Amino acid sequence: MPEAKKSAASIEPCIQSAREKDPEALSKLCAYSYPKILRFMHYRVGADSAGDLAGTVILKIMHSIDRQRGRFEPWMYRIARNVIIDSTRHKQARPESELTDDMAENLTHGKDISQTAGVRLDVQAALSKVSDEHREFLTLKFVQGLSNSEIGEITGQSANALRAMQFRALKAMRDIMEQEGAGQ
Repeated sequence: MPEAKKSAASIEPCIQSAREKDPEALSKLCAYSYPKILRFMHYRVGADSAGDLAGTVILKIMHSIDRQRGRFEPWMYRIARNVIIDSTRHKQARPESELTDDMAENLTHGKDISQTAGVRLDVQAALSKVSDEHREFLTLKFVQGLSNSEIGEITGQSANALRAMQFRALKAMRDIMEQEGAGQ
């Protein structure tokens, strides 16, 4: 995680030049932002739509960077979040989510890796069944590795609301997984 923070700090000098539409700075900003956005999209809407939506976010960032103020990353994730909302409204479809081994391990409390591999599909299925709000929180927290204060900047929610959300989201995941396990 410290490496991610270092990367965010290293891009700050480039942002001012990007605001002035400097092509080299815009290119560096794209190279920095795209993998983060693609990963976020992958876990929010699934692999099929992630690339297209990430491209849309990059275009929006490049077009509006001159109006960006405050911290860059929360602004970037707000744009990504809004693109997802717009896409969902247009398609009127519930997005599917993918799951990494890291997220499965976080949700299985570090059980043996062979158990994690077996649980991964269960967790992935449960993630697709929780509400969009819970899926968004779990993705930002456990997949993107953001802190609650960073998530609060993106979603506009207070620290107390996010602590409650974390409790409810993880409980919903566990309940679904237990219910699925009981049904087999």
